[in-house]
Amino acid sequence: MEPTPFDRLVDGYLRGTLSEGQAAELLALLQSRPDLGHELLDQWQMDALLKDFAPGGAVPLPVPAAASAPEGRWRIWAVCALLLAAGLGALGALKFGVPQPSAPSARLETTTRAIALLARSADARWARNAPQPQVGSSLGPGWVRLESGLIQIDFFSGARLVLEGPAELQLISSSEAYCVSGRLLAEVPSQARGFRMGTPEGALVDPGASYGLHVAAEGCEIHVFRGEMQLKADAGELRRLAPGSAVALSKRQLRSIALAPSAAFHNPDDLALRASSQWHARLEKWRAAGRRWNQDPSLLIRFDFETENDSEGTLNRAEAASPQMRGADGAVVGGGRTEGRWAGKPAFHFRNLADRIRVEVPGEFSSLTLAAWIRVDALERPFSGLMMSEKWSQGGVHWQLLRNGGVRLGLARYDSVSAGDYDSPVVFSQERLGQWVHLAVVIDAVSGQVLHYVDGVESRRVPFLLHPLKVGVADLGNWNVRATDDSMAIRHLNGAMDEFAFYGRALRAEEILELWDRGRP
Repeated sequence: MEPTPFDRLVDGYLRGTLSEGQAAELLALLQSRPDLGHELLDQWQMDALLKDFAPGGAVPLPVPAAASAPEGRWRIWAVCALLLAAGLGALGALKFGVPQPSAPSARLETTTRAIALLARSADARWARNAPQPQVGSSLGPGWVRLESGLIQIDFFSGARLVLEGPAELQLISSSEAYCVSGRLLAEVPSQARGFRMGTPEGALVDPGASYGLHVAAEGCEIHVFRGEMQLKADAGELRRLAPGSAVALSKRQLRSIALAPSAAFHNPDDLALRASSQWHARLEKWRAAGRRWNQDPSLLIRFDFETENDSEGTLNRAEAASPQMRGADGAVVGGGRTEGRWAGKPAFHFRNLADRIRVEVPGEFSSLTLAAWIRVDALERPFSGLMMSEKWSQGGVHWQLLRNGGVRLGLARYDSVSAGDYDSPVVFSQERLGQWVHLAVVIDAVSGQVLHYVDGVESRRVPFLLHPLKVGVADLGNWNVRATDDSMAIRHLNGAMDEFAFYGRALRAEEILELWDRGRP
């Protein structure tokens, strides 16, 4: 892909060669596209890092003559001020278009509000209008509202809860939660000593124990299966609960009760068995739906990665496609198998520079749809390929990830001008790395729109210039083009792909939703 005007301006900025006019152009771009400020920050940080590791350290670049003029100086400072206003304070060290060396401690560090992980679920039904996290999602402070089913929450402190719905639980920190209602089993190892569980009747402080808790409108019950703990009732008294003891607490009245059998509370092993059974059922439903999807005449390529023999390559399951596409299997280069969305279901793992799947899609298209289940392990470079036409020529299609976690559809124009880029909002935050996500992009010639979808839901639509689209030979998870005469652009995906589909038409919103719903783990 040819560098965009913004890329060229940033390159001049980092080299210290911006003229007054170019500084004004960069300022105007940042004012009209605030999201570009993050991209400028990423490139500046990478440039500073490379200078730190260069022999002799960073060498300050000379200030361009144009930037020393009062007007030029104002425009460069305006660029910095605009970024500072957007919260990018690390750029305050930039002056007159020259990136200054910075101490490592001054660099921004990525942070998160996450305190726990949704480790497993089985038959989970979330309350209406409540967050509906997927297994593998990081959880921040807030409410978990479960209508039915089971979930397992692993706190970063090491404490583990198996929660049974209906239940309402507030996550407060990595060492504290508050249960309003529901049944749960808590396992607190010594590493999580001091984990606190609040209830409407009082709080439990656990120095390392396993206990069952049932909170209802009439009060709560605590059953201590292993270890000991402390109960602090709202009345203020502190009571030690020994292993094998059980108490009921209601309206500040505390009484001993018989210890319930451990089977009265679901444990992680119970949940794992139920989750495995549920995953198997969902896998079979997805396979049945796949056999129906394969009969769609507009489906040109569908890889499900369930090939039994690696030597066969990646089989194209599209059975009703045009004759030239039938049997158009993917040519595998490098890569390997990894576990997909369900236990025992394979996916293709992109790990190294060579890893890719080569496809060929002849002909021209006015509309098309690309859809894939992907797992992103890291975003290490400006661009990571999902499906990239080998040549960036008229009508070429580039579907790729950006380092900021967004998804970009690039369409090569016919007027020899820079690419038409159609970006989604940020999809892959740090908390979403390592999770299976369904992505789809629809190019709809009828409406003149590019539509991005994430997990079956439209995330953004933008107008696009109508012209024939030509995919030709393309790479999944990589790009096969030379950046210079003796080097190759590095755009391989760091992650895995579990399903890929190419349609020669614009799928409707309900069809995209079905692809996600039938395929979600």
